[in-house]
Amino acid sequence: MTIPMKIAGALAAGMLVAAGTVMNAEEKPVDVLVLSAGMKIDPQFSEQFAKEHVNFVVRKISDPLSAEMLRKFHVVVIADWEGPSSWFFPKNFVEGYLTTIRNLELLQEYVRAGGGFFFTPIYGTQVTAESLSKFLEPYGAGVRSAQIRDDAHAYSSLKKGEVKDLSPDDYFEYAWTTAITPHPATQGVERLFYPTSELRWDDLYSTPIVTLVDPAWTALVKGMDTSRPSKGV
Repeated sequence: MTIPMKIAGALAAGMLVAAGTVMNAEEKPVDVLVLSAGMKIDPQFSEQFAKEHVNFVVRKISDPLSAEMLRKFHVVVIADWEGPSSWFFPKNFVEGYLTTIRNLELLQEYVRAGGGFFFTPIYGTQVTAESLSKFLEPYGAGVRSAQIRDDAHAYSSLKKGEVKDLSPDDYFEYAWTTAITPHPATQGVERLFYPTSELRWDDLYSTPIVTLVDPAWTALVKGMDTSRPSKGV
């Protein structure tokens, strides 16, 4: 999987905030460690951010890490990850699972010491939601096994009748929200569109619901009052 250019601005803002402050990128470089199950960085993405002195290093989340290594980075990114899993029992899978758990413990220590952390969940099932919630529990957060929808603020790029045999609800590909908290990372943002499609049986799909339990969290973007959780049937 490759991080596309279209999310570059939002990801950059998130990483700079996670590093502690939104700073002028010309003042000092920002070193970012990307952990994933096999994600690659788009070369255009890396080139764009290299000009802004943001440098990326990619590692598998199951590769051994150390506290010393983590301290070399301003931000750790875990993107599109389904959480720790031990579905397979051959030695290499078990070793990878145990190493991943140890890495997550090191990550907690890194964050407590002031390190930045940027995370996005991936679509999945109830099992995925439970796995991610267990992973996020030490940070006072979780993931619900549901998709957020808002039919009162729906948007579609399709015209009625453009696609044969498409039900009216299926035309609504996106919803939008203006419930945006003033913050350096949201400066200039007035409206945010997010996908609402439910095309598979997964309950945790295109826009999962993240729950913030710890009052220390500040939610930068929320759904409108008419938004609701939705599950596949």
